[in-house]
Amino acid sequence: MCRVMLLEKWTRRTVGTYQQRQVEIRAVVAKADKTSKSSLSSQIARKDQEIETLTAQRDLLIASHRAMILAVGEMGGMKAWRKFFARYQEVVDELRAMGALPSASISEFPARETEDA
Repeated sequence: MCRVMLLEKWTRRTVGTYQQRQVEIRAVVAKADKTSKSSLSSQIARKDQEIETLTAQRDLLIASHRAMILAVGEMGGMKAWRKFFARYQEVVDELRAMGALPSASISEFPARETEDA
């Protein structure tokens, strides 16, 4: 009978030890999950802010590009603009896909005649 009691005592102690370890492990896992979730949330917030910034920058660049094309159209027409691009059609297609080209048609203005005094 003494052996049975010793075995029961050892079993209770061993089970208690492992139950305590299990509680500690669960606490670490729960803490890691919370940390990961909060870390993930802050990463998502940073990425959302970065996307907003990049979108605003892209919109500004598109607007300035449209204005530049209109200015070039007024000064020398599309021939002058095309000189800056070796692969003209690919560039135009890409700019059109981005919405960077003005929707109005660009035409050259006739040269002004100067008045002789």
